[in-house]
Amino acid sequence: MKKARILILFFCVFSIMLSGCGKFGSKNGETDVPSGSPNNSQEENKSHSQEENKSSSKEENKSKSKEENKSKSKKEKKINLKKENKNNSDKDKETNKTSKSADTISKLYVALLNEYHQFILNYDQNSELDNKEIDDSKAAIWEMFLILEREDILEMVGYAIMDINQDKVPELFIGSVDSEAGTTEVGSIYAVFTLAENKPQLILAGNPRDQYFYLGDGEFVNQSTGLHGYSNAVFQLEAGETTLTSKELFLQPEESVYYYSETGDYDIDKAQKLDQGEFSTGVNAIIERIEAISYTPFSKYQAPEKTQTQTKPKKSKTDPLVFKKADDIMQFLVGEWTYWHAPSSTDMAKLLISEDGAYSFEIIDPDNKGQYHSEGYIEILDYTQDEEGLDNTISFQTEQFEVPSAEKDMFFGDNFDGDYTLTYKTLADGEIIVELYQINNGITFMFEAFDAPVHVFRKTSDLKPTSSIKKNAEFYAICSKKDYDKKLIWLDEVEYDSDENKVTYGQIREAITYQTTKLVKKSKALNVEYLCDLVYVTTDADGKVVSYEEIEFDNYPFKEDGN
Repeated sequence: MKKARILILFFCVFSIMLSGCGKFGSKNGETDVPSGSPNNSQEENKSHSQEENKSSSKEENKSKSKEENKSKSKKEKKINLKKENKNNSDKDKETNKTSKSADTISKLYVALLNEYHQFILNYDQNSELDNKEIDDSKAAIWEMFLILEREDILEMVGYAIMDINQDKVPELFIGSVDSEAGTTEVGSIYAVFTLAENKPQLILAGNPRDQYFYLGDGEFVNQSTGLHGYSNAVFQLEAGETTLTSKELFLQPEESVYYYSETGDYDIDKAQKLDQGEFSTGVNAIIERIEAISYTPFSKYQAPEKTQTQTKPKKSKTDPLVFKKADDIMQFLVGEWTYWHAPSSTDMAKLLISEDGAYSFEIIDPDNKGQYHSEGYIEILDYTQDEEGLDNTISFQTEQFEVPSAEKDMFFGDNFDGDYTLTYKTLADGEIIVELYQINNGITFMFEAFDAPVHVFRKTSDLKPTSSIKKNAEFYAICSKKDYDKKLIWLDEVEYDSDENKVTYGQIREAITYQTTKLVKKSKALNVEYLCDLVYVTTDADGKVVSYEEIEFDNYPFKEDGN
């Protein structure tokens, strides 16, 4: 491919050289007219006539003509001088405008460009920390590290800055340097940012299965092979906006089934059905509009001197839900937790944990309303570990307990001891939500009361979410809460590897509120539900969840030598 491009470039340069010399050569790009041509003959006759007129004119007319010509010459000089000054002034204005624009861009986008540059220079695929810091805007580059060397990626990934919708706000493109017009085979866009309140804001992020290409006039096509099947969706960044607007959609949800939506709606009930020929014609017409983007490879990127010391992105504020040392989990557990159990709207359990590790547990049996009471202390054991490699098995060591009299014969021994792994934690709607999974054999107080090994607890929190909803997106998430009456769900975006059956959580643990019409009550009494289910969702241009699919996922890993 590179050889072919070099040959093409050579022939282009060779053609340009020919156009500037030889039989096509002329000054100022004009074609030379051979001597003796009709044009030269007319010029000679004209000159001869003028000489005769001059010799036959009277002296006073000659003098008068000289004065007029002299005056005219002065006027022309003044006019030309004014034009020259005006042109110079316009050039100065344009230069100042360009300088100001470049200066503004350097201030607003340079930190982000530095971040990308440093990511390519320093990313270590064997570093667990580096892998946790990857966001959607760098996902495509991250995948390149799986098959390419760093030096190649520096050459293949580039950046471009241009105002795509003439609103005087430049957009930053990150994408493949190998960009070509009229094809989706090469040159996909990895990320595009615009400015919102003078801060970069991501408007789209692509990857090999969810590619974006530029169509011109602020429009993009998203070619995806996701939840909906094969799709080509057109979006536009309108002037003054910071989010994409859906324009149209060609959708193939399954083999030999084709749809077109003039609004970009993925609901096939609202779409027009097409045959294969109509579908192919429509998609090809979009692909033909794809424009090449002139990128600068990151191998040539140099940070401005004033910002070179700031190339490392600032670390975000420590998330208290991400544990860094062994003591963090105990500090996290301190407080009053309540337990939710469907379909009751009443808290069925209260767990109070003090700073010294002591606990007090009150449980109401949902069947007979009998009460369980347990007191003791908590230990952190090494049967399971979290994503940071820290032990996260919570062991309840019972010192005293009470059970309903009718159930005392059900228990062996003198306690309710139970070991639980902390499988999930997040911030949602002003609460911290956690999921505990019982890993020991035998009866425990929670299993006896609720007849299940998985339990969701929550406690109030002053923490506020820092992320925003994703629009026109498809992604995996942990759904931690559903409000059926208000049609709301809380989603914590994650990465999911179906082959490895592995979920990778984000750097910040928080579930964002989304509107949806896809909720179906499991019972009339169920208004709010707390859970920790893996789901795959699709959002529309307004960020509303329009597709919701629950994914079966084993979220309970154990140590090989553990219980």
